[in-house]
Amino acid sequence: MRRLLLLGLVWLASCASASAEVLTNGLSLTVASNAMQVAGYKKTGLEMKPHRGEALECWQIGDGVLIVSYSESSRKIVGLAFWFADDRPKSTRQTFEFDVASFDTGTGLMTIRTIREK
Repeated sequence: MRRLLLLGLVWLASCASASAEVLTNGLSLTVASNAMQVAGYKKTGLEMKPHRGEALECWQIGDGVLIVSYSESSRKIVGLAFWFADDRPKSTRQTFEFDVASFDTGTGLMTIRTIREK
């Protein structure tokens, strides 16, 4: 009986670590990156400069890019943004950037803020 219980706990722990995550501010970058990879999202790049003390990871989401800003010291997420552009030449291209409150890696549900937090 103990072995069965132990096996069940190990299985539950392994499922929890490979399950979907909801990306929000304060989440560990390692957890977020693993969840994005498990969900099948691919890293991409954008030529953007982060704020001082921060770094960026960019992930292809549909026709846009999820930009994950994280603290270099704590490696915790400090901001999420969704960026996309239309197909026009660079000189006339329209770009859009939205502040993201959360992104569920399992369902693809993204919550965008319409009013920036103060």
